[in-house]
Formats: sequence, C-alpha cells, structure tokens
Amino acid sequence: MSDETLALIEKRLNIRLSNADPDQMEKVNNKIKRSCGKNKNEHISKICTELDRHANENRSTELYSKVKYLSREFKAKTQIIKDEQGNVITDAKGIAKMWREYCCRLFHDEPPPASGNRTQLDQKPAILRDEVGRAVKKLRNQKALGSDGITAEVFNLG
Repeated sequence: MSDETLALIEKRLNIRLSNADPDQMEKVNNKIKRSCGKNKNEHISKICTELDRHANENRSTELYSKVKYLSREFKAKTQIIKDEQGNVITDAKGIAKMWREYCCRLFHDEPPPASGNRTQLDQKPAILRDEVGRAVKKLRNQKALGSDGITAEVFNLG
C-alpha cells in the first residue's frame, strides 16, 4: 500500500472516532477504494514487467512462479473465532485457548474398562488374502533375498 492510501485510512479512522458527518465518511471510503485499486494495478503492472523481463532472459523458473502468483486464488486469513456463547475472539492467545479447549473436548476418551475381556475395537483385523496378493505384486524382481531366503521372483511366479 502506498503512503497516500495509509494516510487516507488514518483519516477515516479519525473521522470515525470523531463521529463526523456520514457523507464525509463515504467520500473518504470512496477515495480509499480508488487508491487501493490504483495500488493494486501498479503492483500487477510491476509483476507483468518482471514477467516480461524473465521471459526475455529465458528464466523459466521465475517466470512460472510469477504466473502462479498472479493466477492463484485469494484466500483470506481469518483471525476471528467465536466461543461457545457466541462472543467474538480476535486475539491470538484467546484463539489458541479456544482451539485447545475444543480439541480436548473432541478427543476426550473414557479409559477402557478394567476387566480382562477384550472388546471388538481392541482386536486387530485379520490380514486378507487380497492384501497379501497386492503386496507380492508390488515386489521388485532382482533384489536381495528376504529374511526367509525367498526371492520376489518366486512369489511372483505363484
């Protein structure tokens, strides 16, 4: 942003704090929008000049990185979160605290029962024949023997 745009934003803040005329506020807002648009166009023009220079100098890595930068999708970085009561939290420590509490609630598990019976969730599933078949097909030929002394070629033959 240019110094002119920053000065306009400062002026708008002073107008807002002084509760001045809404028409004056609207005029300053429009000036800020025009100035931001002008700044954006200057920035894009500068990048296009760099693109042209990179293309002329056969610097394809820089050229493609600038094209990627220009064509990327804008993703706003939000620094706002609401707590359980709907209050807006904007400070970093408060946001971190809310996420910590949320994750603690989300992943809070009850301890398993003390009895010696294993539940169905504790048992691991059996290895399926198809899983073994897919793993064997992925083995590469002409590699060192396994711990059992059998080569991958023997497995692949069937």
